[in-house]
Amino acid sequence: MNSLTKHRLHFAMTTIAASVLLASASGTIHAQIALDTSTASVRPGEPVTLNFANAEIEAVARTMATITGR
Repeated sequence: MNSLTKHRLHFAMTTIAASVLLASASGTIHAQIALDTSTASVRPGEPVTLNFANAEIEAVARTMATITGR
């Protein structure tokens, strides 16, 4: 195997590894646990589905930034 082939193989493997890492990092977002869970309708740790139907894009972006901490 020559140097160019090794370089291409290394680049391909690195690209695949980065893609797998990014795909696995975009998992389900879980809701934050409320302080008063006596009235909560969702158990702590359970996934929550957010409905952004007819929402403004800026409001969705702010919400996602708050949830992810970015």
